[in-house]
Amino acid sequence: MSEQVEMGMAALVADLRRRVAALERMEAAAGVDPAGHDHAKLVASDGSPDPALSADASGNLTQADGLYIATDEIRARDAGGLKLYEDGGNGIFVQDSTGNVGVGITPSTELVVCGDAVWASSADGQIRISGKTNADKRLNLGFDTTNEFGFIQAIEAAVAARDLVLQPGGGNIGVGVTPTQKLQVAGRIMATGTGYVANPAGPVFGQYTSTRGYVQAPAGGTFEIWQDSSVATAIFEDDGDVWMIANCSALSFTDRSPVFVGDALAALKKIKPQLNSEGDWREVNHDTLPQRLQKDSGGERSRDIGANIQLNSRAICQLTEMNEQFQARLEKLEKK
Repeated sequence: MSEQVEMGMAALVADLRRRVAALERMEAAAGVDPAGHDHAKLVASDGSPDPALSADASGNLTQADGLYIATDEIRARDAGGLKLYEDGGNGIFVQDSTGNVGVGITPSTELVVCGDAVWASSADGQIRISGKTNADKRLNLGFDTTNEFGFIQAIEAAVAARDLVLQPGGGNIGVGVTPTQKLQVAGRIMATGTGYVANPAGPVFGQYTSTRGYVQAPAGGTFEIWQDSSVATAIFEDDGDVWMIANCSALSFTDRSPVFVGDALAALKKIKPQLNSEGDWREVNHDTLPQRLQKDSGGERSRDIGANIQLNSRAICQLTEMNEQFQARLEKLEKK
């Protein structure tokens, strides 16, 4: 019987020791708030000098460095929302009832990020999207709050800027307008360099001086202005020739052709017609034109309009001189 008592006492002592050990890890300190409610300060220790988790009299929990909370869900207690802040009071705020998320700000829409940024070739914006295998490959989005402009920049940090592709899967792009074409801009477009159509070997357009732009035909090719999908109204060749296919009207033309030197009337007399099968005038016989008027553009024989104008102008001058001479002779005959 005494052995059973001793065994019972030993078990009781062991149990008391376990309880004492547990109590040593838990310290209750009485506290009273202004309303007179009693609170307790709870400390849970893992055996190290600092507590692993402690709760003060106000109910604030403090967890030791290097530890974490493992859970499946965290919810806001009330309509004040859920806040995840660093010790300076800045961080993420999830708004109650809307679920909007704010970083550094109370959100007014689904996601709001608040912060200042100044754009530079290697600087991040308020938002940065990075690769996982190489975090230096980034897409920076932000607003330069100093120079007042927004920016999107693809970059590989410390290497180079990277290309940015819009709508790679299809769709249109509009600037100031809902687009119906691949690129539609409401307003003027300004380019500071040169550009090309379809491919680098195509027609090139750009700015020649601050007041002059240009469109250049590709080497060995042409730049054409079309009336519709089948009719070209003007063709610009790479050698400088211009072909006007349809009717052309203008308030004025400026001719810079050299003045015709020689007997224009004699040159005009040599021009013969090219007759058709019925003997009617079809066109001018190209071979009878003065050499300066003849042109050969890729096997197509034509006439130099500027040289033709100079020839006719010279012929008019000659006729005017002849008329003055005849008028003077007539006046002398009348006096006799």
